Amino acid sequence: MIEIIIIASLICTTIHVMTFEGMIGFFVRVGGDMYLPKMIRKPLYECLPCMASIWGTLAVVFLMEDYGIYLHKAVASVLAVCGLNAIIASVLNLPNNDGQDPDSFDESAWGL
Repeated sequence: MIEIIIIASLICTTIHVMTFEGMIGFFVRVGGDMYLPKMIRKPLYECLPCMASIWGTLAVVFLMEDYGIYLHKAVASVLAVCGLNAIIASVLNLPNNDGQDPDSFDESAWGL
């Protein structure tokens, strides 16, 4: 099951990074930013943890048959993919889902 979680997370990370400027999938981001609402863009390519809901689910569903995983384990796997995606995003210092640098966190907005 750990193998499926890692594979699904790497698939999400690959799709996310492919849409950066200068990468092969940048046209998806350009078109999506023009025509798709943020609620659709985030799980498709914009927000790495959010991407687990679509891409993580697809990966787990396609891989779970090979590993004999049942539905309750599949749901847990998708949640684990979301968590792993969040860890990857913070380790790689990827921009957050608003496109801002994660180091530019405005503490005053939260009263901190």
